Amino acid sequence: MGVTQWEQDNVDRLWVTINGYRVPSSSLRLNADNNLSILAPITSSDDVIITSMMPSATPNEEVYLQNVNKNSTPSVYRANTNTRTWLVEPLYNTDSTIYVSDVTKVTDATIQTVTATVVDGVASISLAAEKRIISQVIVYNNTTSSYISSSNYSVQVIDLSPILEITSGVSTGDSLTITTVEGNLIYINGEQIRFTTVDIDTNTITGLQRGANGTGEQTYIPVYAEVYGILTTNMLNPVDYYVTWNNSYATSLNTTEGDPLQICTTDAAIFLNTDIT
Repeated sequence: MGVTQWEQDNVDRLWVTINGYRVPSSSLRLNADNNLSILAPITSSDDVIITSMMPSATPNEEVYLQNVNKNSTPSVYRANTNTRTWLVEPLYNTDSTIYVSDVTKVTDATIQTVTATVVDGVASISLAAEKRIISQVIVYNNTTSSYISSSNYSVQVIDLSPILEITSGVSTGDSLTITTVEGNLIYINGEQIRFTTVDIDTNTITGLQRGANGTGEQTYIPVYAEVYGILTTNMLNPVDYYVTWNNSYATSLNTTEGDPLQICTTDAAIFLNTDIT
C-alpha cells in the first residue's frame, strides 16, 4: 500500500489499524516510493486505515487567541513564545499578586531618551505611551549613572496626554532614559484579569480586577498555567478576519490542502508569528 503526501521514513509515525485494531510498528515495513508492507493477516473484506504523520514533529507551532466578547465582537491576538509566559506560583481568587516567569512577555515597553528641564523644582516629560494602560515607569539618569526612585516621580494626565513629573534626583541638562511599560489585561485559563501595576524586577502583576470583560473568575489556577498578554500591539488587524490566512494554493507547497499556517507568508500569518513591533 502506498501513501503519497510526502516521503515517510519512520514506521513509528504511522498509525495503521485493521478493523479498528492497531498494528504495532514492529509489523510495518516502509519500501521505496512510500510503499508500505503490513506484516499482519488481511482479507479482502477487512477495513484497513493508514494514518501517516509528518516525518518529523510539526515545526514552529502556531498559537493564537480567538475571542468573542459578550457583544459578539471578535478579536484575534498573537500568542507565540515571544508574547506569552506562565505562572511560577499558583493563583487563587484571594491573591492580590500574580507571579509570572517573565512579565515583559505580556507587556510592551517604550524607551525614550530625553534631556531634562527643571522648572519650579519639577521636570515634566511627555510620555510616548497610551495613558490608559501605563503599568510601570522606570527612569535612569544617564548623567549621574543612577536610577531615580519611583517615589520621586508620578504620571499625570494633562490635556489628555500622560506627563511624567519628576520632583527629585534630576537637574536641568541631565540625560534621562525613560522606560514606559504598557499593558493592563492578561488572559489565564479562560479568565481575563485586568491590572494596574507591574514590576519588571520581580516579575509581578498587582492591582488586580478578576473576571474582566464578562469572563468567569477562577477560584484556583495552577502553577505553569500559560499567561497571555491582551495588548493592542498583539491584536491582528480586523481587516484580516475576513480573508484566508494560508498562502493561496497557487503558491503553496501543498497545492491541494494548502500550507500549515506557521510557514505561510500572508500578512496575517507573519503577524501571528512575530514579536511585538
